[in-house]
Amino acid sequence: MNFEEIAESITLNDREYIKNVVKENNYNIFNYSRHKPDSIQILYDEWHKIFPRHKQDINCSDCRKAVIKFWDEICLKWKQNV
Repeated sequence: MNFEEIAESITLNDREYIKNVVKENNYNIFNYSRHKPDSIQILYDEWHKIFPRHKQDINCSDCRKAVIKFWDEICLKWKQNV
């Protein structure tokens, strides 16, 4: 599955939920220079639904960056397709 197929495969309800979680996390990063723990957990859970064989460690900073970047890019893709 490529990036666009992944973005399109997520339901509209889940998209809104994920966009809100990403927005919440980005707000925390901007204002407090920290990820919001609840948001990170949700984004990891959503990641593992799509990529069950590609586990990411929540304690690994590079893994966190990759998961956050992935969801930021997916949200950007959804925004462009509106």
